[in-house]
Amino acid sequence: MVGRKRLRKLADSCRGGHSIHDRTVKYGLAVNGTVHPDRILRNDACVAGDHLILTKPLGVSILTIGYSAGEISKEGFQQAVDSMCTLNAYAMDIIRDAAGVHGCTDVTGFGLCGHLHEMLHGACSARIDTSRLPYFEEAYWGAGHFIFTAGGQRNRDFLEDKVAFERQDFALEEIVFDPQTSGGLLVSCEAGQAPMLVARLQAGHIPASDIGVVTEKKEKEIYIG
Repeated sequence: MVGRKRLRKLADSCRGGHSIHDRTVKYGLAVNGTVHPDRILRNDACVAGDHLILTKPLGVSILTIGYSAGEISKEGFQQAVDSMCTLNAYAMDIIRDAAGVHGCTDVTGFGLCGHLHEMLHGACSARIDTSRLPYFEEAYWGAGHFIFTAGGQRNRDFLEDKVAFERQDFALEEIVFDPQTSGGLLVSCEAGQAPMLVARLQAGHIPASDIGVVTEKKEKEIYIG
């Protein structure tokens, strides 16, 4: 057993940006590094006309919390594990050298809508096409049976007035608010370059999808239809 003083010392040495509300013990590390200023992809640099590309399916938290409650299958849970264990470095190797990329972020605790909100940086809006949105089928089933997380509800509370759902689908709403652990990358790319980037990612066995477009600023920030 690790003593309380030892745990406190570990926590003090590994402080990062993660907030966890859970009964189980977690241990994490933060890694610092350096990057050349000309190689930075900002998370607030998308422009109207850009296409939005997502590199992993959504619904990880719904699957993991549902599995712990005995409501999600072992196969569904394994899909989440496999996704979380897939490094974004593979996608980043392709995105880094692609033409027309304006911005990039990882989809983690704030969910798809939360991180897209950051990317739009108060200057643009976006339209998401749910027919092209990748998510785990069993996560969609779970959300439809009221399996969701406290983090997802906090995301909903914060973003609800910024998001317009153009069709009623409660499960899909939970999917786009669902906080992700080791989620995919969300990339804004020039429209003319987006098909080539998606094709290159898919050729590298990365399940990337063009999920929508950035538009001029509208009444709502994110439209999901």
